[in-house]
Amino acid sequence: MAKENKLISKIPLPMDPLPPIPTTALKRTNSVKVERQPLETIYHEPANQGNSQHKGAIHKKIVRILKRSNSAVNKIDTKHVTLRQKSDDLDWNYKVFNDIIDDKNKGTLDIPKDGASKALTPAIKTAEPSRVRNIKRSLKRPHSRELQGISPAVRDDKGEEKHKRRLVFDRFEQSTDFWLNAYANSLNETYAPHVFYYLMRKEEMYEVPKIASDARTCIMDWLVKVNGAEGNPATVQTAAWYFDYLFTVARAPIDMLQMLATACYWIALKVQGNVLTSRTLIRAANHAFDVKQLIHTERAVITKLKFPVHPVVAQDYISYMTWVCDASNYVELETAATLLHMAFLVADKRVSTHLPSFSAAASVTNALYLLRKTDLLPKLEKNIVYKAASRREPNFEIMCQNQRHALQRISSPCYKYKALLKYSKDRILTEKILSIVNKL
Repeated sequence: MAKENKLISKIPLPMDPLPPIPTTALKRTNSVKVERQPLETIYHEPANQGNSQHKGAIHKKIVRILKRSNSAVNKIDTKHVTLRQKSDDLDWNYKVFNDIIDDKNKGTLDIPKDGASKALTPAIKTAEPSRVRNIKRSLKRPHSRELQGISPAVRDDKGEEKHKRRLVFDRFEQSTDFWLNAYANSLNETYAPHVFYYLMRKEEMYEVPKIASDARTCIMDWLVKVNGAEGNPATVQTAAWYFDYLFTVARAPIDMLQMLATACYWIALKVQGNVLTSRTLIRAANHAFDVKQLIHTERAVITKLKFPVHPVVAQDYISYMTWVCDASNYVELETAATLLHMAFLVADKRVSTHLPSFSAAASVTNALYLLRKTDLLPKLEKNIVYKAASRREPNFEIMCQNQRHALQRISSPCYKYKALLKYSKDRILTEKILSIVNKL
């Protein structure tokens, strides 16, 4: 007991138990009069008993409205009302859902014999879906199933084939290389002259770069090798433009030529849209420099060239002119014209002293003569872009001759820079052109 009395409660507790409630306190005496019963109408309230005249007027109004409504109900047109028949012939045992189960056919499926309706459970052709039951929905797609080593599910929705959008490309020959059919999709001849006239106003030529011919040829041959057979030749032409123009305004030691050429090629890749990483280019250069040196050199080249814009190159005109000659078989002609121009670019540093449009017109003309397609020459001469390009400089025949001599020089056995022939797009066509050029 002593331990229990140690904690003193803050609530005052009575010492003695409370007295019981008397029974008379819960009973209502009859002398107390209830003034109003629950839900009793307002007309029976004692407060309104004095205004009996007002109460009678309201009562008469309510009676008059009820009589009027009863008369309106009796006068309803029966053609707008569906009356219930007096005879009760309803099926009170009708069930919306047929829940009756026949014990005899319990556990079997009721499949019609006539084949009027399909089976409720579709046929499973393979047992493999059970392996991917608990896999996410995104992993059940066909490409994800192939990664998991599971054959894609077979669908029998033949009705979707007629709803598929069918694209037909039967106008031009399709090529795997994007630069070969650059203008073959849809080129409006109405706007083409305006586009190329703008390019002719923007193109420029400059003086011969201050670099040794053999060193420059070695650099251009290495760029062609890095670009590869599947690369865009416009990228090499853009890089050569940066490289040659850089050596007209600056000089560099011979041990920095490869790093400068790599920086120019990296800028050209970013301009043309097919970008390679810096580590890939360093690996192609046999780790002659590192990433920081390449980035520093690229910044120096851009600063020295005063942030050059996209230069106009000969490939822009070659693709269009060959397409004008023969839209159905332009790939062979464009490959030959590109080979001739690239040979002149690699072997002769005087390419910078000629306009790209003029060089492109000469290479297309040479390709028509070497491939024995001179019957297409009148059609090409009618094109206003070719007319303007071939008249940009004098001595058009000398330009054609210089391109053929450059290709002969590269094909000679004693010439050591042959990356252009080794990484050509079409080896058979290249051998055909070389055999014709060497006979001239």
